[in-house]
Amino acid sequence: MQHILIINKMKKQQQTHQQSEHKGAGYYISFVILFLILFLPNITGCFIANDISGSATTTIYLVSAFLFLLFGLTVMPQRLFFYVATPVLLLNAVELIYQIMNHATTSVMFIYTMVAAEKGEFFELVTTYWPILLIFIPIVALYICLAKYHIPNEFLFSNPRIRRAVASVTILWFLVGSFTLIHFKYIREVNDDDYESPTAFVGMSKVCPLNLFVQSAHLANIWDNINGRKRALQDFSFGIEPNQSDDNMLVVFLIGETARYDHWGLNGYYRNTSPCLSNRSDIVSFDSCYSISNLTAISVPYMISRATPNDTYPYSHEKALPEAFSEAGFRTAWIADQSFTNVYMRRVSSSCDVAEYVPNGRFKGEFHDSILIAPFCNYIADNNGNKQFAIVHSLGSHFKYSYRYPDKFSVFQPDLKDVKAMNLLTNGMTNNNRFIADNEQIVNNVRDVLINSYDNTILYIDMFIDSLINIIDATNRPAIFLYVGDHGENLMDDERLMLLHGSYSGSAWEYHVPLFVWTSPEYQKLHPDKWQTIKENKSRKISTMNIFHSMINMADIEYENLDKTKCIDSPSLVADTISWGLDANLQLTILPNN
Repeated sequence: MQHILIINKMKKQQQTHQQSEHKGAGYYISFVILFLILFLPNITGCFIANDISGSATTTIYLVSAFLFLLFGLTVMPQRLFFYVATPVLLLNAVELIYQIMNHATTSVMFIYTMVAAEKGEFFELVTTYWPILLIFIPIVALYICLAKYHIPNEFLFSNPRIRRAVASVTILWFLVGSFTLIHFKYIREVNDDDYESPTAFVGMSKVCPLNLFVQSAHLANIWDNINGRKRALQDFSFGIEPNQSDDNMLVVFLIGETARYDHWGLNGYYRNTSPCLSNRSDIVSFDSCYSISNLTAISVPYMISRATPNDTYPYSHEKALPEAFSEAGFRTAWIADQSFTNVYMRRVSSSCDVAEYVPNGRFKGEFHDSILIAPFCNYIADNNGNKQFAIVHSLGSHFKYSYRYPDKFSVFQPDLKDVKAMNLLTNGMTNNNRFIADNEQIVNNVRDVLINSYDNTILYIDMFIDSLINIIDATNRPAIFLYVGDHGENLMDDERLMLLHGSYSGSAWEYHVPLFVWTSPEYQKLHPDKWQTIKENKSRKISTMNIFHSMINMADIEYENLDKTKCIDSPSLVADTISWGLDANLQLTILPNN
């Protein structure tokens, strides 16, 4: 019996060997195609990803990607490997789209957007760009067919010793690379730009699909730090003692969304996109305010905390602006129609006396910020003579632009209410709605329609802000109103044709944001010096990290750790000489000029 088994085994091995020797051209062509499909994002990354530069980093990037795939082919038969790797195609598609859009490998904040984005936001994007997703279907079908009909279910290397050697070399490569990267990047803190140093192994961490898992782990660590500090923060105090001055004061902080500085008529834009605010003589608009980030999830926490990129300790170890006002005796509120899933903002809002997230119904299409007015009015009406502080977090100009304003605000035409986004991206349209084929003209038409739609959102926000100010003014209370954009937006402004926000290295249009300050006549009578200083400081270069200290000082709250060099109402305000921002991997970078 044993001899029969041995003979059968030998016959099977001989059969397999003969099949391997007689592999046709179909096998080799199919194998190359399948391998290249899996390897494609790493090939393109060498040419278009700005964060893969320098010969050492590029070499390690490519070798790591090759060994990663080769390892799979040593531990699994070929057909099984390609079947198992099928889900990687989706990750590859994500990587390729990000590379094309941002000229970089997938960032940690893009992963955040994917896993934590609100369902409505995701739905809007998918329904806008769904034809692009259809391209993915035939690629997957081709991949599966080639694997099924042309790839044998046998090992690439028939000799077990070769398989063990390849697997050992791969494991050793990644162990040495990971240790080197951790040691030089995180222990010795060597700069990533020093590509001649062992930090060239940073290329290993950017290999697709490994980079998606590395960035996910980074994101999970950030979330864990926030959640882990909740209990410890219960005992934290800013050391602010309630004072009896301005007992009836009202402070309102409106956080805008996707607001560019240069598209407001109030700021010199050629279109009158802000007729309401432009007619006000009591609005101060700051010329040079820059957000620290081009993503809401990062920019807002840095606005409402004492954290800076050089000192992130307060981000996870201190409470935030509403809690500081609460210590000062203010009744606090967080009223929002977005960021329902943001861990940090949820923690802060839960500490407020009133926390109201208004369902925005984004699955149903259009949604307008005016829905926030009713809960805001209810909050300020229920004051019982108390001081009040409210953060209103609006959806503003977030894409899809045409969903952000009602029809009567379609002033600038044609806009996305009349033109489908995919028609624009594939054909373009002239003003008389005829399709055209000239690429340059298509770009110009797409840009025009996007800008028209975006400007209509600004027109609507102008009305929304004016309405809030009128409501506040009618209370006849000492009141402060401050509006700032969380970040800006790309509108195909230059030859890069960048769109939306959250790009890897960012553009000035993503960081330069509007900052408006209004105070009531009652406040100006009580604090004429502060109001005068605000007007005098309007041309100073500042950042959204000035918000925390400025609002506390404007409210006349005594705080031992107040930094008056960051207060827009203080003569001691120190202007920034350089504008800094965080890129999509949360690394500090000097902001580009327009």
